[in-house]
Amino acid sequence: MLNKEVDGTKAVECTLKAIELADSLRKEVDTKWESGATLKAHVDMLSKRLEDAKSIGLAAAELYMGALEQFGGSTSPLSSQPSAFNIFS
Repeated sequence: MLNKEVDGTKAVECTLKAIELADSLRKEVDTKWESGATLKAHVDMLSKRLEDAKSIGLAAAELYMGALEQFGGSTSPLSSQPSAFNIFS
């Protein structure tokens, strides 16, 4: 009888430890998901800023070329897929 009680107590202790471990792991996973979502939001924002900067750079290059033409200068035409590297090199 005493052995059954000891075995039962050990089983309860192991079950409680397993529950605590599962809760701890669930909290850690939730934290990782929140962190991942925050990082994704930052990446999305920075990607948008990069696209905006590319558009502004291209518009500035086109304005410069137009102004240069008005004063008698000449430039080579922009490529069909201009990039900052191609424009400024």
